[in-house]
Amino acid sequence: MKGADGDIGMPSPSESFPPLDGVEHRFVELPGLRVHVAEAGAGEPLILLHGFPEHWWGWRKVIPALAEHYHLVAPDLRGAGWTDAPGHGYTEGQLVADVVALLDTLGLDRVHLVGLDIGGILGYRLCLDHPERVRRFICIAAPHPYPALSVRALLRLLAKVWRLWPRFVITLPYSGLGSSAGGDSSWRVTCYLRARPTPMSGPVTTSSFSWAGSGIRPAPGTRSHSSVPSPST
Repeated sequence: MKGADGDIGMPSPSESFPPLDGVEHRFVELPGLRVHVAEAGAGEPLILLHGFPEHWWGWRKVIPALAEHYHLVAPDLRGAGWTDAPGHGYTEGQLVADVVALLDTLGLDRVHLVGLDIGGILGYRLCLDHPERVRRFICIAAPHPYPALSVRALLRLLAKVWRLWPRFVITLPYSGLGSSAGGDSSWRVTCYLRARPTPMSGPVTTSSFSWAGSGIRPAPGTRSHSSVPSPST
């Protein structure tokens, strides 16, 4: 494991966390699960749900800017990063229940929410099942639960499905990351992120998320937001 600019390998409980200014770490005991949480900033709570196969470190580029306005809470999901990896409980419903239990334990009644990849899918589910817990939600790189399907859209999707092959490989037993899991390798691979600096044209700000909500069709009776909300709104 390397420092702030290097690669992050498979985490070990005996290793220290990769350094990031302003970030504090703690473990939260939930029923049957010990969850690692990275926190930064002050203000209204903003939950960051990472993608697969990642952990809290995937948010390192945006944490400094967002922490200027929010109290950031970036948990490692079940089986990822420094959170426990039991041999069960890797269903969508249980992962959402983990997030709700975390909010309860931290005393957070309503939160802003950003989800990436699998975190975005869980975010949608959290909004639908527990709308009273979410103020606003931004989904990044995850399918909408109510897509406007068409033959053209399906053909475009099928043409790009092959790009998902690494995800299938790393979840197979005895191949890729799956070889390190043992048992339930579909998620219990003690997920890690091979972090690579991404070229950027300027500093990351809250406006960097403004594209994330564009074009999203809200479900009946809900509202969509096209950017991370300002604390003043």
